[in-house]
Amino acid sequence: MERSRRKAVTIAEVAASAGVSYQTVSRVVNGHPNVADPTRVMVQQAIARLGYRPNAFARSLVTRRSNRVGLIALGARYYGPAQTVTSIETALRAGGYSLLFATLSAPTLQNLSTLITELVAQAVDGLVLVTPLVGVPVGTVRERCDGVPFVLVDAEAAPGVSVAYIDQRRGGRLAAEHLLGLGHTRVAEVSGPLGWWDARGRHEGVVET
Repeated sequence: MERSRRKAVTIAEVAASAGVSYQTVSRVVNGHPNVADPTRVMVQQAIARLGYRPNAFARSLVTRRSNRVGLIALGARYYGPAQTVTSIETALRAGGYSLLFATLSAPTLQNLSTLITELVAQAVDGLVLVTPLVGVPVGTVRERCDGVPFVLVDAEAAPGVSVAYIDQRRGGRLAAEHLLGLGHTRVAEVSGPLGWWDARGRHEGVVET
């Protein structure tokens, strides 16, 4: 015989257990500041005692936030991008956000635009785009995001856009300067694919030294 599913605890039940109003429980659940500390503790204890779990959809209607962030990554099968994705997920979860992850299998503008549109339709609070290719059209990305905040990772810096990246150009230059400083006069470079922004930056740093 199939075990019946446990009935979900409601806000009204939490309110009755804590001896407060429905609205007070709602304020505590949604992190509203206008709740006295003793009352907040009392409600939190009732939540723990009853095993209440907030309905994420209902909560989003109140706060107008989904606490979800969309992540689009190219090259996630490679070590570098994979570690970047893992770190982003860890940081998001630590901040109380859940993650909607999409892999960009083919680096085309159409594929990127499609994934951005799909994630925006999921009412995400923001987008993180790990798109380490040279020439990502920022204007198109901004248009597809339709007002949703976004951050580019491992991408070329662009005016008015939040970009998180390592200064690979400087790294390449420092590496070349180190070898030249040791007295070497013939230095060879084994570059990565120059269509990737990190590899291009390192190459340019070496060449300009």
